[in-house]
Amino acid sequence: MRGLAKTYDAEFLALARLLDRRFVTIDDRLWRGARRLGFVVGPAELEGGPA
Repeated sequence: MRGLAKTYDAEFLALARLLDRRFVTIDDRLWRGARRLGFVVGPAELEGGPA
């Protein structure tokens, strides 16, 4: 099942990039792997979010 989840992750990341939007995730593994793209953030990184 993890392979299918990775496919969904990639599709949503591509959509966020195409729409020029930030991608917010609470999945630490996904965040660590994709943060270098520059538009992937975790909840703590949102303005006004918990620190």
